[in-house]
Amino acid sequence: MKRAQRVIWITAAVLFTSCVGVKTEITVGRDLSGTARLEYTVSRSLLDSGTLDGNENWPTIPVGKADFERTVSRIEGLTLRSYRERDQGGDRIFEVTLAFDHVSALTGFLSANGQQFAYTNEDGRHVFTTRFNRAASDAASSETSFDKAAQAYGGDLSDLVKQAFEGYRFDFTISVPGDKKTYSAPMGDLLTTSRQESMEISF
Repeated sequence: MKRAQRVIWITAAVLFTSCVGVKTEITVGRDLSGTARLEYTVSRSLLDSGTLDGNENWPTIPVGKADFERTVSRIEGLTLRSYRERDQGGDRIFEVTLAFDHVSALTGFLSANGQQFAYTNEDGRHVFTTRFNRAASDAASSETSFDKAAQAYGGDLSDLVKQAFEGYRFDFTISVPGDKKTYSAPMGDLLTTSRQESMEISF
Protein backbone atom coordinates (compact mmCIF):
# COMPACT_ATOMS: atom_id res chain seq x y z
CA MET A 1 0.00 0.00 0.00
CA LYS A 2 2.91 2.31 0.73
CA ARG A 3 4.15 1.85 -2.83
CA ALA A 4 0.67 2.51 -4.23
CA GLN A 5 0.37 5.75 -2.27
CA ARG A 6 3.78 6.87 -3.51
CA VAL A 7 2.77 6.27 -7.13
CA ILE A 8 -0.46 8.22 -6.61
CA TRP A 9 1.44 11.24 -5.36
CA ILE A 10 4.03 11.01 -8.13
CA THR A 11 1.28 10.85 -10.74
CA ALA A 12 -0.60 13.79 -9.25
CA ALA A 13 2.51 15.89 -8.90
CA VAL A 14 3.68 15.37 -12.45
CA LEU A 15 0.24 15.94 -13.96
CA PHE A 16 -1.01 18.76 -11.82
CA THR A 17 1.56 20.74 -9.87
CA SER A 18 1.35 18.68 -6.67
CA CYS A 19 -1.81 20.45 -5.48
CA VAL A 20 -4.85 18.49 -4.38
CA GLY A 21 -7.26 21.38 -4.80
CA VAL A 22 -7.15 24.53 -6.91
CA LYS A 23 -9.55 27.47 -7.17
CA THR A 24 -8.84 30.34 -9.55
CA GLU A 25 -10.91 33.47 -10.16
CA ILE A 26 -9.65 35.82 -12.86
CA THR A 27 -11.09 39.23 -13.74
CA VAL A 28 -9.87 40.94 -16.93
CA GLY A 29 -10.66 44.56 -17.78
CA ARG A 30 -10.95 46.21 -21.18
CA ASP A 31 -7.35 47.39 -20.97
CA LEU A 32 -6.31 43.72 -20.34
CA SER A 33 -5.19 44.43 -16.78
CA GLY A 34 -6.90 42.73 -13.87
CA THR A 35 -6.67 40.48 -10.85
CA ALA A 36 -6.40 36.77 -10.13
CA ARG A 37 -7.52 35.22 -6.87
CA LEU A 38 -5.89 31.84 -6.26
CA GLU A 39 -6.61 29.28 -3.60
CA TYR A 40 -4.38 26.21 -3.35
CA THR A 41 -5.36 23.37 -1.04
CA VAL A 42 -2.29 21.23 -0.38
CA SER A 43 -2.20 18.09 1.71
CA ARG A 44 -0.19 18.54 4.90
CA SER A 45 1.33 15.09 4.35
CA LEU A 46 2.59 16.22 0.93
CA LEU A 47 4.10 19.38 2.41
CA ASP A 48 5.68 17.52 5.31
CA SER A 49 7.23 14.96 2.97
CA GLY A 50 9.39 17.69 1.47
CA THR A 51 8.41 16.83 -2.08
CA LEU A 52 7.60 20.43 -2.92
CA ASP A 53 11.03 21.73 -1.94
CA GLY A 54 14.38 20.73 -3.34
CA ASN A 55 13.32 17.53 -5.10
CA GLU A 56 14.01 17.62 -8.82
CA ASN A 57 11.52 14.79 -9.40
CA TRP A 58 8.61 17.03 -8.40
CA PRO A 59 7.52 20.24 -10.07
CA THR A 60 7.78 23.26 -7.81
CA ILE A 61 4.87 25.51 -6.93
CA PRO A 62 4.78 28.52 -4.62
CA VAL A 63 3.83 27.20 -1.18
CA GLY A 64 4.75 30.14 1.02
CA LYS A 65 4.82 33.92 0.92
CA ALA A 66 8.53 34.03 0.09
CA ASP A 67 7.95 31.57 -2.77
CA PHE A 68 5.17 33.72 -4.22
CA GLU A 69 7.28 36.87 -3.87
CA ARG A 70 10.18 35.23 -5.73
CA THR A 71 7.88 33.89 -8.45
CA VAL A 72 6.13 37.21 -8.95
CA SER A 73 9.40 39.15 -9.03
CA ARG A 74 10.49 37.14 -12.07
CA ILE A 75 7.41 38.12 -14.11
CA GLU A 76 7.24 41.71 -15.29
CA GLY A 77 3.84 43.31 -14.78
CA LEU A 78 2.73 40.92 -12.03
CA THR A 79 2.22 42.05 -8.41
CA LEU A 80 1.44 40.15 -5.23
CA ARG A 81 -1.48 42.09 -3.75
CA SER A 82 -2.33 39.85 -0.78
CA TYR A 83 -1.28 36.57 0.80
CA ARG A 84 -2.77 34.39 3.51
CA GLU A 85 -2.30 30.80 4.62
CA ARG A 86 -4.20 28.72 7.13
CA ASP A 87 -4.66 25.13 8.24
CA GLN A 88 -7.91 23.29 7.67
CA GLY A 89 -8.06 19.72 8.87
CA GLY A 90 -5.21 17.86 7.22
CA ASP A 91 -4.65 20.55 4.60
CA ARG A 92 -2.85 23.86 4.28
CA ILE A 93 -4.82 26.52 2.41
CA PHE A 94 -2.93 29.22 0.49
CA GLU A 95 -5.01 32.25 -0.54
CA VAL A 96 -3.34 34.71 -2.89
CA THR A 97 -4.43 37.74 -4.90
CA LEU A 98 -2.31 38.82 -7.86
CA ALA A 99 -2.65 41.97 -9.93
CA PHE A 100 -1.44 42.07 -13.52
CA ASP A 101 -0.79 45.05 -15.80
CA HIS A 102 -1.45 42.91 -18.88
CA VAL A 103 -2.88 39.42 -19.20
CA SER A 104 0.40 38.18 -20.72
CA ALA A 105 1.96 38.42 -17.24
CA LEU A 106 -0.72 36.13 -15.88
CA THR A 107 -0.16 33.76 -18.79
CA GLY A 108 3.44 33.29 -17.69
CA PHE A 109 2.43 32.57 -14.10
CA LEU A 110 -0.36 30.09 -14.80
CA SER A 111 1.50 28.22 -17.52
CA ALA A 112 4.43 27.71 -15.16
CA ASN A 113 2.07 26.19 -12.58
CA GLY A 114 0.36 23.51 -14.59
CA GLN A 115 -2.28 25.28 -16.66
CA GLN A 116 -1.98 26.21 -20.33
CA PHE A 117 -3.41 29.71 -20.41
CA ALA A 118 -3.09 31.63 -23.69
CA TYR A 119 -4.09 35.06 -24.96
CA THR A 120 -4.47 36.02 -28.61
CA ASN A 121 -5.85 39.01 -30.47
CA GLU A 122 -7.89 37.89 -33.45
CA ASP A 123 -9.06 40.73 -35.71
CA GLY A 124 -9.32 43.07 -32.75
CA ARG A 125 -11.10 40.54 -30.53
CA HIS A 126 -9.39 39.42 -27.32
CA VAL A 127 -9.47 35.64 -26.95
CA PHE A 128 -8.47 33.69 -23.84
CA THR A 129 -8.00 29.93 -24.04
CA THR A 130 -7.29 27.67 -21.08
CA ARG A 131 -6.46 23.98 -21.21
CA PHE A 132 -6.80 22.26 -17.87
CA ASN A 133 -5.18 18.94 -18.70
CA ARG A 134 -3.10 17.16 -21.32
CA ALA A 135 -4.65 17.14 -24.77
CA ALA A 136 -6.14 13.82 -25.82
CA SER A 137 -4.26 14.02 -29.14
CA ASP A 138 -0.97 14.51 -27.29
CA ALA A 139 -1.71 11.61 -24.99
CA ALA A 140 -2.41 9.38 -27.97
CA SER A 141 0.90 10.20 -29.63
CA SER A 142 3.22 9.81 -26.64
CA GLU A 143 3.43 7.99 -23.37
CA THR A 144 2.19 10.18 -20.52
CA SER A 145 3.59 10.40 -17.00
CA PHE A 146 0.35 8.82 -15.85
CA ASP A 147 1.02 5.86 -18.17
CA LYS A 148 4.53 5.44 -16.79
CA ALA A 149 3.27 5.58 -13.20
CA ALA A 150 0.59 3.01 -14.04
CA GLN A 151 3.25 0.70 -15.43
CA ALA A 152 5.33 1.13 -12.28
CA TYR A 153 2.29 0.33 -10.18
CA GLY A 154 1.31 -2.60 -12.37
CA GLY A 155 -2.31 -1.64 -13.07
CA ASP A 156 -4.89 1.08 -13.62
CA LEU A 157 -4.36 3.98 -11.24
CA SER A 158 -7.58 5.82 -12.02
CA ASP A 159 -9.65 4.50 -9.14
CA LEU A 160 -6.79 4.94 -6.67
CA VAL A 161 -6.18 8.52 -7.77
CA LYS A 162 -9.89 9.34 -7.50
CA GLN A 163 -9.97 7.89 -3.99
CA ALA A 164 -6.85 9.82 -2.97
CA PHE A 165 -8.33 13.10 -4.24
CA GLU A 166 -11.87 12.52 -3.01
CA GLY A 167 -13.37 15.76 -1.75
CA TYR A 168 -10.90 17.99 -3.60
CA ARG A 169 -11.94 20.06 -6.60
CA PHE A 170 -10.59 22.12 -9.44
CA ASP A 171 -12.54 25.35 -10.01
CA PHE A 172 -11.69 27.99 -12.59
CA THR A 173 -13.64 31.18 -13.28
CA ILE A 174 -12.76 33.96 -15.67
CA SER A 175 -14.67 37.21 -16.13
CA VAL A 176 -14.20 39.57 -19.07
CA PRO A 177 -16.26 42.60 -20.08
CA GLY A 178 -19.71 41.27 -20.90
CA ASP A 179 -19.08 37.60 -20.15
CA LYS A 180 -18.13 35.12 -17.45
CA LYS A 181 -17.38 31.40 -17.62
CA THR A 182 -16.69 28.72 -15.02
CA TYR A 183 -15.21 25.24 -15.21
CA SER A 184 -15.49 22.91 -12.22
CA ALA A 185 -14.64 19.25 -11.70
CA PRO A 186 -13.51 16.83 -9.00
CA MET A 187 -9.71 16.83 -9.02
CA GLY A 188 -9.54 13.07 -9.37
CA ASP A 189 -11.70 13.15 -12.49
CA LEU A 190 -9.58 15.88 -14.08
CA LEU A 191 -6.38 13.96 -13.38
CA THR A 192 -7.62 10.73 -14.92
CA THR A 193 -9.87 11.75 -17.83
CA SER A 194 -8.74 10.98 -21.37
CA ARG A 195 -10.63 14.02 -22.70
CA GLN A 196 -9.07 17.41 -23.14
CA GLU A 197 -10.81 19.81 -20.77
CA SER A 198 -10.63 23.42 -21.89
CA MET A 199 -12.38 26.78 -21.99
CA GLU A 200 -12.45 29.75 -24.35
CA ILE A 201 -13.82 33.21 -23.71
CA SER A 202 -13.52 36.44 -25.67
CA PHE A 203 -14.65 40.05 -25.88
